[in-house]
Amino acid sequence: MMAGFFGGGAAAIGILSSGYLADRIARRKGVLWLPILGHILGWVFIVIYFLWPKGLGDDLFFAGIPFAMLFCTLASFFSVWWVSPCLTLLTSIVPGTQRALAISMQTVLITFLGIGVGPMLVGVLSEVFSEVAGVESLRYALLISTSTTLISVFLLFKLKSYQAKQLIKPIQ
Repeated sequence: MMAGFFGGGAAAIGILSSGYLADRIARRKGVLWLPILGHILGWVFIVIYFLWPKGLGDDLFFAGIPFAMLFCTLASFFSVWWVSPCLTLLTSIVPGTQRALAISMQTVLITFLGIGVGPMLVGVLSEVFSEVAGVESLRYALLISTSTTLISVFLLFKLKSYQAKQLIKPIQ
């Protein structure tokens, strides 16, 4: 429940701030730097969250709220920094008559992978690790599944390189 409350609130603030930041950064460095930075920071904080030892630092935070929740909150804040810039980029490179279809396809793909395949993958990995890691198997399954974020970082760097070659006109 706490992860949903803190994570959801931070994600809402993160997505709103990413739109503002994307407008400011895109003029100087291009629209893709914010999603790249957000993915990297979000991934680092979620890894820290999953690896944080239970109870460590809990007396430094508010009563009843684990200190690790700070890292969950930060991960949620940064992990959504891709939304505004990537939707902007998508709508700028797709012809006007195909924008709705492109955004629909992106949404379906993200939903399929994130809500469909993701939880199933975590469950399978947790079962596989249960013999070795015992009750910690879910932690390691979640760590491995979040590593897919690095694929996104790689693809965003490739797209940035593609954009630098003037094949995609930068957003002004």
